[in-house]
Amino acid sequence: MLKQASILLTAKQSLPLRQLLWTEHQGGQTGYHFLQSLTIDIPVADGSAVPWHMRIGYMLSMLKSVDDDTARHCQRVANITLALGTELGLPTGEIECLRWGSLLHDIGKIAIDPQIKNKPGKLTPEEYGYIKLHALAGAQMARQVMGDKVAEMIKHHHDHYDGSGYNQNVVGEDIPLGARIMAVADAFDAMVFDRPYRFAITREEAEEEIRQCANTQFDPKVVKGFINIMRQDALAGAGEAKNTMVGMPAP
Repeated sequence: MLKQASILLTAKQSLPLRQLLWTEHQGGQTGYHFLQSLTIDIPVADGSAVPWHMRIGYMLSMLKSVDDDTARHCQRVANITLALGTELGLPTGEIECLRWGSLLHDIGKIAIDPQIKNKPGKLTPEEYGYIKLHALAGAQMARQVMGDKVAEMIKHHHDHYDGSGYNQNVVGEDIPLGARIMAVADAFDAMVFDRPYRFAITREEAEEEIRQCANTQFDPKVVKGFINIMRQDALAGAGEAKNTMVGMPAP
């Protein structure tokens, strides 16, 4: 006998929810109130709990089925983020939070209309703001599974160190450290892989861009750690997605 454990967003639900989120955004609403309702149905044996690693695995599998490119991006970002966390001397518990936060940092994109997300031309300001809602959507999804610490990393991973990010309400050291680390890893991977609206640049060009954005978009301490691991070639192979999820425990 199976029952449904609702914890995130089903693929079947995703189309109307994407439309509703876009409609709310076009109507001048932020759509934030709507993010509270994102849920998923996971079939589990009657009377049993859903282990946290099963929930994460299901979320990542759903992301892969809906958007394989984004799933691969999340895996690459996790590789870079873990290398950065280690370089910065984070304790084991923080590294584990980084692992799950980086793997799930773009999970909210399953609630974003792919026609807008994959638009080959330049986004309008309205479309750009709509896509940025994925960080809030993803934080709400992850909060149900991993708690506030990981959720806050995801929520703030597009914040700028100097406070100039989109709809940003924290700045500098008040941005969660995990989010500051993910911001660098996320930006690097986005630059060295093709996107619908532009071609990739070289690793050297991406490194220089990140260096130039220290103290503005990025935490300078994180940038320094990133440059160090680039020099050590600690990212060798990090640009290739693995066939399995980074560090996923066995069910």
